[in-house]
Amino acid sequence: VNQRKYGTNMKRPTKTLLLDAAERLFAEKGYRSTSMEDISSVVGIRPSAIYKHFRNKQNLYEGTLDRMVKPFFDMLDESASADKSTDDFLELIFNYNLENPNLAKFAFHATTSGGDHRKLLIDTWYRPFWERTNKVVKSKKDSQSFFMAFNNLIMGHITLGPLHADALGTDPFGAKAIKDETRALSEIAKALLG
Repeated sequence: VNQRKYGTNMKRPTKTLLLDAAERLFAEKGYRSTSMEDISSVVGIRPSAIYKHFRNKQNLYEGTLDRMVKPFFDMLDESASADKSTDDFLELIFNYNLENPNLAKFAFHATTSGGDHRKLLIDTWYRPFWERTNKVVKSKKDSQSFFMAFNNLIMGHITLGPLHADALGTDPFGAKAIKDETRALSEIAKALLG
């Protein structure tokens, strides 16, 4: 799993360190439970220094979300233009989320908190994700139901992974588990898409 280093390399630009810390904290605690003081503490700067880079907490939140979804969409667009199979496309989505688990956690908090953050998530990530996915599976029956079911499986895997590890005594992010999950997702996709 690709985890960014937080506050460990002060040679990196402060703005990048702030985005790293905000991503981690928003993913762990959500928007409402994360303060600018929390973020500045992780980076090792005064809270007021954040405002040299971001207008306010909302602007930092939006910047964090944009930074997470841009490479995701770039990957989806490249995959769609390469005319990959639906299985390959879905495997890319699954692997991206495994390598970038904060996106699922971020989405979980925004979804459950509702309001403006859910709307921002819909407009910035979910609807564009659906549109890109629909281009690949559009010839299949009931692609919207498939998209929702598949996305629920991936997001559930990421957000519930620690629960599975503790309750079942297994590593849901280990190589064997990922291989088995990928195979299972492929079988589910074939069953759903016919």
